[in-house]
Amino acid sequence: MPYYFLFCLAMVFVGSFVVVGKELTSELPIFFTVGIRLFITTIAFYIIIKIRKEKIPKLSKKDKIVLAIQSVAGIFLFNLLLFYGIRHTSGIEAGLILSLSPVFVAALSFLFLKETITYWKSIGIILA
Repeated sequence: MPYYFLFCLAMVFVGSFVVVGKELTSELPIFFTVGIRLFITTIAFYIIIKIRKEKIPKLSKKDKIVLAIQSVAGIFLFNLLLFYGIRHTSGIEAGLILSLSPVFVAALSFLFLKETITYWKSIGIILA
């Protein structure tokens, strides 16, 4: 049960991030805003790892390359394009567009990866 609460809390943070990002990008350069966001996130993850007394796993060279590509595409570019997008839209429009991400991911994975969309996945997509 606490995992559902934590997931909902994470979604609240993501949703409020669009509003905060809209305000930040109107006053600050976009690359600076992305950098600050990633810096704060890195510090938060580091603190969580230290509090939980976990060790960062050793990764192979291949894993490091895959992780770097995923980080650049999935985190850096996503945030960069999101900030550029919300600079030119309202917060409400940006929130609606961002909330359609699961639909586009499911459609693209169905088309290109031949992934099946089950009943529960379709319910999740609709709820998102």
